Amino acid sequence: MSDRIGDLDAGPSGRRRRSSDLSILDWREALNKFAYRLTQLHQRLDEQIRAEMKRRAPDALNLLRLKRLRLRVKDRLHAHSGQQQLA
Repeated sequence: MSDRIGDLDAGPSGRRRRSSDLSILDWREALNKFAYRLTQLHQRLDEQIRAEMKRRAPDALNLLRLKRLRLRVKDRLHAHSGQQQLA
């Protein structure tokens, strides 16, 4: 048994995986999954905001929290789309 930390990252074949081993398609697929997850989160936050607004007495602090979170997600999506266009 080796005491090297890198051996812990060995794949099923025993060969160490490196970040340089990933192809460009793997990175693009990962970025697309990330964008999809952010989009799903943005939609869920929209639904929660709409549900809160429909309440008889909407909680202003909860609405503020949800809207700020939705804006942060939107900013991440926008930054992500800019990075994807550069690649």
